[in-house]
Amino acid sequence: MAFAELAVNTPVLRPGSFSYSIPLGLEIKPGQAVWAPFGPKIVQGIVLEVSDQPAFGQTREICGVISDTPLLSFHQLNLAAWISQTYLCSIYEALSPMLPPSFERRSVAYISLEPSPLNKSEKPPATLSPSLQKIFDWLQTRDITPQTELENIFGKKTTQTAIPKLINQGLINRTYQISPVRTQTKFEKHFGLSEQALAFIKDQTLTKLSPRQTEVFECLRENPQGISKSRLNLLVKNNAAILKSLEKKELILTEEHQVFRQPIDYSHIETLPHLKLSPPQEKCLESINRSLNTPPEDDQNPRTFLLHGITGSGKTEIYLQALAEALRLGKKAIVLVPEISLTPQTIARFAGRFPGRVAVLHSRLSPGEQFDEWQRIKN
Repeated sequence: MAFAELAVNTPVLRPGSFSYSIPLGLEIKPGQAVWAPFGPKIVQGIVLEVSDQPAFGQTREICGVISDTPLLSFHQLNLAAWISQTYLCSIYEALSPMLPPSFERRSVAYISLEPSPLNKSEKPPATLSPSLQKIFDWLQTRDITPQTELENIFGKKTTQTAIPKLINQGLINRTYQISPVRTQTKFEKHFGLSEQALAFIKDQTLTKLSPRQTEVFECLRENPQGISKSRLNLLVKNNAAILKSLEKKELILTEEHQVFRQPIDYSHIETLPHLKLSPPQEKCLESINRSLNTPPEDDQNPRTFLLHGITGSGKTEIYLQALAEALRLGKKAIVLVPEISLTPQTIARFAGRFPGRVAVLHSRLSPGEQFDEWQRIKN
């Protein structure tokens, strides 16, 4: 049997990991996200390592996988371990900023009456206090209720005190369910002509279509690579019934294509060339590029550079050309902007220099945009 060390998504500020056994037939790799039991709950966990022996003797089994492939690399796992030890936080707290936006899903507590000889029509024991009686009476009118709903009605402190007492008396049951996914990959329908339709066109044997069907058919014919549902809606209004009829005639194909929610509109961004550097700028860039091209173990000089200069002295241009060298070497780069208000002008400058290669992450993006940008950076 194999075992995994997990960093789990719980408030417990334990600096280390938790040991779990891996069920037979379940393949798990470091960096992968999984579901694991923790007390009465099911929580998210990140696999830190897989081994033949657990770090602790008694283990529980992993419930299943969240991601089929690792979300984090070995480098990120090692970085999180260093952050945890250096800043005295849990490993999961160190890992969480590296995970996809909206990744976190918590266990939600649900309360229901305990199936027992005590039917809804029967009275509960007379030992219940007025506050317990109110909650119990309210639950008798429901099948299952989120605990948060009870807290909103009867007060958080009263509810959290009452529920354990009602559970101990065998009157209610508390179960946990995972909160729904908040953000995921977006897909959109794509339409194109079928092989049969193309053969009919070639042989000039296409059956007669209605004017509306002909309008949609010609639109698809003019777009041999296919056309998205949203674009087709702009060209032909109220097309749902027409598409269905063409699909029934086996003249069109329907596919699901992934849609990237793109926060950068390149249609208004002009592609910009590198500017000619002044001698001081060239000297700075030469030092940075030399460091980029030297393996860390062979570089005896400091690998951190601070450019000092007044506004407009050309610091950003050095950054841009240093980024170009990093990309040429197959590396990536992160640019930090001090204010969100500065982001649009910064995006225009960097995206103009590196078209299609700039990803943006900040709090004003929608959850979907953040999710897609994270995926673009990872891939």
